[in-house]
Amino acid sequence: MKKITLTSIEVEQLQLESKQLQLEFTEKDLNEQGIWRMAYTEEEVEEKIGPSRGIITSNSKQAEMATSELKIQTRFDALERYQIPIVIPKNTGGNTLHKIKAAPNAVIPEHKHSHGIGSFRIVTKGEVIFNGVKYGPGDWFWVPTGETEHLVAGPEGFEGLYNYVWEQVDGRFEKEK
Repeated sequence: MKKITLTSIEVEQLQLESKQLQLEFTEKDLNEQGIWRMAYTEEEVEEKIGPSRGIITSNSKQAEMATSELKIQTRFDALERYQIPIVIPKNTGGNTLHKIKAAPNAVIPEHKHSHGIGSFRIVTKGEVIFNGVKYGPGDWFWVPTGETEHLVAGPEGFEGLYNYVWEQVDGRFEKEK
């Protein structure tokens, strides 16, 4: 059987039709096709951990619950990620915050992201070599959508905060590139 590549318009039409037909896929089904969750919607966050309104801190109940309830499977075994339980509403463009943790000496191969506008990243612990340059705690970088990236964790691994910037937050999934 010949495989085809869908245009972005065809993908949008497929999404609309799958909702109308009430087709359901598990995340595992999508992962097997190289499609990975990038963020939870505001509604999904609320469903999983309750309302996230008002002041939320790293010591709040929602933050504690996020480490398990908002965990996001990545395509890289050496990388753990969960979404911080703050979602900027859709009508403002949208941002989702994620905490990232990479194993010691983990290599995240060269890849590109196709979602949103880009991501702003801050190293909070350890060190990482990003596209050949070493970054440590407090260092940051902006990665526009479509740019090639390659990361290597330091000998103690690294942790960071990633802020994905979206045109809108709608429970994005992305096709592996």
